[in-house]
Amino acid sequence: MRADRLLAILLILRRRGKVTARELAEKLEVSERTIHRDMEALGMAGVPIYAQRGAGGGWALLPGYELDVPGIGPEELEVLLLGHSPKLLSDLGLGSKLEAAYGKLALALQPQHRESLDRVRERLYVDPVGWRPREEAVDLLPTLYRAVWEERSARLRYRRADGQEVERWMQPLGLVVKGGSWYLVGAVEGEVRTYRVSRMASVELGQHFDRPAGFDLARYWRDSQERFQESLPRYLTLLRIRAEALGLAKALWRYAAFEREEVHEDGWVTCWVVMETPDEAQCYVLGLGEACEVIEPLELRARVAQAVSGMSRLYAGDRC
Repeated sequence: MRADRLLAILLILRRRGKVTARELAEKLEVSERTIHRDMEALGMAGVPIYAQRGAGGGWALLPGYELDVPGIGPEELEVLLLGHSPKLLSDLGLGSKLEAAYGKLALALQPQHRESLDRVRERLYVDPVGWRPREEAVDLLPTLYRAVWEERSARLRYRRADGQEVERWMQPLGLVVKGGSWYLVGAVEGEVRTYRVSRMASVELGQHFDRPAGFDLARYWRDSQERFQESLPRYLTLLRIRAEALGLAKALWRYAAFEREEVHEDGWVTCWVVMETPDEAQCYVLGLGEACEVIEPLELRARVAQAVSGMSRLYAGDRC
C-alpha cells in the first residue's frame, strides 16, 4: 500500500539521513520513478524533504525535522507496551510484525519519548499465559482473522460440545481471546453466536458482507458472559477447612466461589462456597482429605462419607 511505503520512506530517511532514489527503490521493491512520485507526494503533504544532486547526493529531510506521533505521552506508551501479547499475536499470524511495529514507533517519536519506550520495555514484561496453559489447535485463526478484517462470510465445519459435527455459513464479526482460548463471534441467520476456534475443523471464505451497523464486540462479549454466568448452576456448600489448607483449596478449586469465611481460634475456617454441581463439590472436598469437612448440605456430607468408606475398603488389603 502506498501509505505504508510513504511511512517507510520517512522512517528510512529519519534513520539514515540521506538516501538515493535507487537505494529506496531496491529497499522497497519498486521502481525509481515510483520513488520520485512518492517524494513529490510527501513534499505536497508538507514534509520538508529535498534532493541533493551530484556525487554523494540523495534525498534527505531538513535538519531539525521531527516525525512525532501527535499527542502520545509516556503513560500512553506504557499502555501500548503492556497491552500486547507475543503469544496472541503469534496465534493470529502477526508475531513477526511486533518488533517491526515497535521499531517504527520508536523512530517516529521525539527523543525523550523514545527513552520512555526503552525504559518500559527493559523493566516490564506481560505474559498472559497461565502456568498450566491448555494447548488448543488454532491453525485456522489467521484465516478467521482475515475473514473478520475483510468482512467476508465463512463456511465453518464445527464440532459441538456433544461431539456432533455441523456445517454452517456465518458472518464473522470479531475474535475474542479469554483464558488462552480463542472464540469467533459471528452472525448466523441474523443471530449473533459464539464459537470456540479449537473446535473448528475447516473454514472456507465466501463473499463480502455488510457488517451490522453499531455492532459492539466488547459489549456483546460482556453481555454474553453475564448471561453465561447467570445460567450456571449454583450449589451452595458450608465447609470447614484447615487454615493452612485454605490457600491450596482456593488455588485448586478453579470453578468454586468463596462467598464468606469465618476464621476460628482452633485453626479451622468456616467457608460458604458455591460450586456448580454435587459431583464437582465431592471431588474438591475429597482432594483436601482430612483438611476439609462438609457441614452442609447433608446429602453431600453423606456422599463424601460413602466415598471415603469405599476408598478405605479399597486400600485396606495388601496388594503385594
